[in-house]
Amino acid sequence: DIQTSFVVVREFWLRPTWQITEKTALSLSLDTVERRYLGDPGLVVGVTAPREDKIHGALLSLIWQPLRNVQVIGSALRESRSSNIQFGDYDVTVVSARARIAF
Repeated sequence: DIQTSFVVVREFWLRPTWQITEKTALSLSLDTVERRYLGDPGLVVGVTAPREDKIHGALLSLIWQPLRNVQVIGSALRESRSSNIQFGDYDVTVVSARARIAF
């Protein structure tokens, strides 16, 4: 089947959390991912090389829970991807804030 595709993924992550106080925590997530796209039909014919992506990311989050059912989270994400395909590289920085109320 020439439409079949699959990806081999190798991933490592580290996700520690520091409970600063009873209501406040600081969380860090460090990730590195390697993806090899080996199911491309062009590989069988020998026309294209397998696509390979390397992604590195860091996410820092501050979580504050003033009440049992209320949570406020501020996050900063930095991620970059290098790829062997044209226009496949990117760098991104995302800062976000959100609140959650559970019922």
